[in-house]
Amino acid sequence: MNEPIHYRELVPADQAAFHNLRAQALQSNPEAFGSSLEEEMAFIDRRFTQQFSVAGRFIMGAFAGERLVGMLGFVRETRRNAQHRGSIWGMFVTPEFRSCGIGMRLFEHLLHRLDALEGLEQIELMVSEQSPAARRLYERAGFVEFGRLPGAFSTDDGSPVGVVYMVRRRP
Repeated sequence: MNEPIHYRELVPADQAAFHNLRAQALQSNPEAFGSSLEEEMAFIDRRFTQQFSVAGRFIMGAFAGERLVGMLGFVRETRRNAQHRGSIWGMFVTPEFRSCGIGMRLFEHLLHRLDALEGLEQIELMVSEQSPAARRLYERAGFVEFGRLPGAFSTDDGSPVGVVYMVRRRP
């Protein structure tokens, strides 16, 4: 990794880069995501477009030059009685850029962005039990486990995958 990494929210012009990175994530780590590649590709463009139509939804990206090498999505609850909560989804860093601190810096940029969201008190995520490195990253970012769901989804070969639910309360 020789290029400096810069971080920013994705914009509509990043749709193709998002599409490619999401496909790579689902192909290379299917045990880490609840969606299959086939299911996701059926609605990926609509999902990306929705990020720009609702306040409190965005995708943070890590770029090496012009190449998207990492991403982290956020969606805030829209129901009035749950607007104090939001969820992180789709964390992924390309294999050649892992172990360089990009995941933690994505979280730092995300948390800085969330400071602007008034009334947001709780951030939630779920992580596959088969992704211990991701779980350690989330713990370093201040998330704690609050539950587990064995067999939450299965891989294409039918193997069950359990998930760990984690939460980070804002100070």
